[in-house]
Amino acid sequence: MIFSFFDGTLYNGKLTTDIFRDYQNYARKALNSIKLKTYTISGSPRPEQLAYQLYGNPNYYWVLLMVNNIDDPFHGWIKSPTACYKTAVQRYKNMDNGVQSNNRIVYHLNEFGEKFYNLVNDKENPNHWYDKGDTEKKYIQYNGPLRPIDIFEAEMLENEKKRTIKIIDPRDLNKFMSNITREMEKVIS
Repeated sequence: MIFSFFDGTLYNGKLTTDIFRDYQNYARKALNSIKLKTYTISGSPRPEQLAYQLYGNPNYYWVLLMVNNIDDPFHGWIKSPTACYKTAVQRYKNMDNGVQSNNRIVYHLNEFGEKFYNLVNDKENPNHWYDKGDTEKKYIQYNGPLRPIDIFEAEMLENEKKRTIKIIDPRDLNKFMSNITREMEKVIS
């Protein structure tokens, strides 16, 4: 639909859309006169489902992705808890030198939400945290309670950051489509 404005390129002997163009540049120009709204996603709908809910057409999924500068609609978009679990297992499969364990700690959090990586608690002096490599415990890295964040919680926390997105008000969608079409027509003129 929108990519039909561009010349194709040969890829493995087949004519296809040139995916290396900077589509974000066109989106930024098309959005100059449109005020984006902040939207909180409920549940974990795919972009196509949310596009249908907001705009009445699942084919506008690319608008949501483009407005939010998301190139990867799977990992860049909010996921279901099941998908987060699968992603965590895949992402951290080589953590700890390939030892397969589902309770691996990715980092620790203090009371202010600051992250601390690669720390171990001194069993003889609780709440004294040292780097994993500091086996002689010479250089304390943190003093105080820290909460461990395992691979699953880390993935879910990252996922939650994707819940709040920007959208084009449905009343402004036609204006955006006209704007982006004009911007893209400039390229082929």
